[in-house]
Amino acid sequence: MYAYGCSLGAQILALYMIKEGRKACKVLDGALLYGTPWSTSKGSDFFYKNAFGIYQKMIGLNLSEDIRKKQLPLMKPYLSEEDYAHYEQVLSTNWTGMKALDDHIFTRMFGYSNAQDYYDQVTIAERANEIKVPTFALGATDDQICGHMFAPTKAA
Repeated sequence: MYAYGCSLGAQILALYMIKEGRKACKVLDGALLYGTPWSTSKGSDFFYKNAFGIYQKMIGLNLSEDIRKKQLPLMKPYLSEEDYAHYEQVLSTNWTGMKALDDHIFTRMFGYSNAQDYYDQVTIAERANEIKVPTFALGATDDQICGHMFAPTKAA
């Protein structure tokens, strides 16, 4: 079986292969990572400020609506009333983009102490050599979202 991940999906796939190491090789014959945000700890500032923040804002607003309308109702039985109300409030009033999600949704939902802790924990560039599954990664030097300067070219 081959796996493909694009953007955040590529990051999640890479994190899976890093975390599972040789176990991932039993499940996957190969992987393709496309448009990967390699280093969220180093690249978050680039992402938030590049192109006057338009990309992060549009991605964040659309993702907020998607989570609020589609995922949050499915999660309600598993959340405390306080957590559900918090997520609903942040998602329905998010006019800033991804930063609100990083600061108030993902950090709380996944138990990170703050956004920087979250970025540090999900960064894959410094751990790319831990991927044991044969992997092809494709990106662009003019990527306006991920920034090619954060790709682990030396490790590759």
